[in-house]
Amino acid sequence: MGGELVAIGGREFELGAVYAPGDRGGSRLRRLVAYAPAEGWRGGRVETLIIGRTARRPPFCDVVSGAWWARWAGERVAGPSLEAVDDDELEAQTRAATEAIRATVMRLLREDGIHPQLAVLAVARVAGELGADVAHAGGAGAAAILGDLADLVRHAGQAQHEKLEAGTMPAAGSA
Repeated sequence: MGGELVAIGGREFELGAVYAPGDRGGSRLRRLVAYAPAEGWRGGRVETLIIGRTARRPPFCDVVSGAWWARWAGERVAGPSLEAVDDDELEAQTRAATEAIRATVMRLLREDGIHPQLAVLAVARVAGELGADVAHAGGAGAAAILGDLADLVRHAGQAQHEKLEAGTMPAAGSA
């Protein structure tokens, strides 16, 4: 990763480079990890790594729309120098968090008798609340973050639907 130039929102960015916030505010730097044009994402899908966090709060991988990134990103900065970030480790952490959340929801469905539609509504509510928390903590506008979150939910739902239609996975609550 790094060195490849990509066009996002009519601007040119370098993958692997670190960017400071532009006029939108916030103090956290972000490393541009990946970009792909993607249906359902305004301006494409952008993966960033929020850096400059404390040892108790390690770097955090964040997925945003290209439209949000183009509005947020200010100038490319040379420093601070970044420790090498193992993308496999970030993926492993994301997978572990996803599995823990999925296991909790499955327990609610199996053991507590929560109706699947109510569980989906509760997860959506929590996701929205967490999105607003992230926006507030990062000094970003809630509308942009929540719009990106809606895009992510739509994309994940469409991918899951395709897997279910292809018969490659059981539906949640049916196992």
